[in-house]
Amino acid sequence: MDITDRLREKDAGRQLVLHSKERLGLIASQVVFVGRMDSEMDSFVTDDYAKLCDWFRYSGFDFVSFSAIADDLKYNRSTRQITDSISYCYPNKNIVLPKKFNPAIKVYFSTETITKKLFAKLDYEHKEVKSGLLRLLSDEPDENGNYSFEYYQLPEPIDQWNRLSLFTDYLKDRKFIYAEEEKKEEKQPNKVQEDTEEAPRIRFHFGPPPYKDALDKIEEHIARAQELGIYEELISEIFDVISKTKNLGNGNNLQISRLTIDSEYRIFLPDYANKEIEMTVLPKTLFVFFLRHPEGIVLKQLSDYEPEILQIYKMLSKRMNEQEMRESIKQLCHPTENSVNEKISRVKQAFLRQISDRNACHYYIAGARGKEYKIMLDRKLLRLPAELSK
Repeated sequence: MDITDRLREKDAGRQLVLHSKERLGLIASQVVFVGRMDSEMDSFVTDDYAKLCDWFRYSGFDFVSFSAIADDLKYNRSTRQITDSISYCYPNKNIVLPKKFNPAIKVYFSTETITKKLFAKLDYEHKEVKSGLLRLLSDEPDENGNYSFEYYQLPEPIDQWNRLSLFTDYLKDRKFIYAEEEKKEEKQPNKVQEDTEEAPRIRFHFGPPPYKDALDKIEEHIARAQELGIYEELISEIFDVISKTKNLGNGNNLQISRLTIDSEYRIFLPDYANKEIEMTVLPKTLFVFFLRHPEGIVLKQLSDYEPEILQIYKMLSKRMNEQEMRESIKQLCHPTENSVNEKISRVKQAFLRQISDRNACHYYIAGARGKEYKIMLDRKLLRLPAELSK
């Protein structure tokens, strides 16, 4: 019995599994409150948002209510946080806020507006969307390319105690334990250590940290090189409001930067304030290899390209021991090793440290299990040194 079958059995009548060809800007740890703006439940969630966030964080989830966030942004915010958030999502914009800028922001979205936007892309057959909770069940699509979402309907109880119990019931058997960083690989006697840097140790969250508002959460996600998920909608709205009210120039359209690798093999995004994307040699080797193969490569077939990958590694690496270099590439290409997935993850993190996922997804390596992995970037925007070009 898979996860959707278990959910159907547990919450029959309340829980629906919906599908979409798009991920709808969500990540699996986020639970979004949906429904009508004028409902009693929406008012309750807005009033008790901090408490509910703590409850959800205790189970590893990030609870998101756009009405509550809009209400919170009416109060003075950190100008630095606003500037950093906008620059992260719109790196092609030179954001300089006026000295007398009032960082209280009046945004024009709500639970209802975000609900309409999300459900327009889901296979939901009813006109009215009742108050409820929406979350992405998996970051990966199924074999048909569909993403699955849980829509958990919340009935409208009379008293506040019953409202609270609805959320505790929801969380009772649901838990999302997430790791901040990659697990440190233990050294093995006969295994070549692939990078000189040490991977950080894993840390799990089981208890709720202090309440963080939306901008604090965004800042935290950026610091950890994690996807922002639904918070990109928030930044887009803030940028749109500030652009109109402060005459900064509108147009939050996406611009893809050129990518250049210089003679010292450093990676830059010239149209994003020339941001440098830093990564260690093995992830960079894999990155360059996929840049040279726009058609994509099935990971299980990576060993067929071992000589080419080794050639790239020799150019990028400062290691002198050729045998160790060969062993590192052999581990990277071996179909039963996890090395390639670790390096793909590090490439993605390197971009997410500098730019948001809606921009970064054009540069990092991505694909579905058993199918081709590739880099989306239009190769017309790519500049490589001659020795790295095919």
